[in-house]
Amino acid sequence: MAASVASPASSAAAAACGSILWIDMEDSSYVDRTLALYENVKRAYPNCGLAIQAYLLRTPQDIERLMAVQPIVRLVKGAYAEPAHIAFPVKADTDRAYYEVAVTMLQQAAKGNCFPIFGTHDIPLVDRIVAAAKEIGVADGKYEIHMLYGIRDADQARLVRDGRTVKTLISYGSSWYKWYMRRLAERPRSPRPYLRQDAQELHPHQRR
Repeated sequence: MAASVASPASSAAAAACGSILWIDMEDSSYVDRTLALYENVKRAYPNCGLAIQAYLLRTPQDIERLMAVQPIVRLVKGAYAEPAHIAFPVKADTDRAYYEVAVTMLQQAAKGNCFPIFGTHDIPLVDRIVAAAKEIGVADGKYEIHMLYGIRDADQARLVRDGRTVKTLISYGSSWYKWYMRRLAERPRSPRPYLRQDAQELHPHQRR
């Protein structure tokens, strides 16, 4: 759910059915107002999560700020085109920043200040984060790994066998196509394998 339509009422509705209300993060021009919205909603309704983008230079400070509300944070790499003074332009720098922020979130989780969720299909990065969780002392179930349906299926199954909590995201409803195109933008180099699986298993008429 985008920040512009999130509200305490929608968070209350999510709580009533045992779900988490997720607030997406849009481009950098929305960050301040999205953080403020999340802080307000989270204080009243603990079942509210926020997506945070690792490639933004400001993200370590934003994570520190959010600890005051014991956040549920889904860390993603980020997909919007941003200038170099706002976001890392080089993938290797984004990967490094993602891991550093992930470690910070795990350290806060060990203190009970944060529930970390790692939204990435970068398996070497996921494995490093799992190893860091063990070293820091964050038990399985105290953090999650989120991936899209149809991507890295074998790795998702392996992680579950190893005791990790993995949740699979799937698009549905009338706006599924827009949502899926945004996810494709996050992995522009290799869309073909899961586009093929989507065509075989999730024909558009089945999404409605």
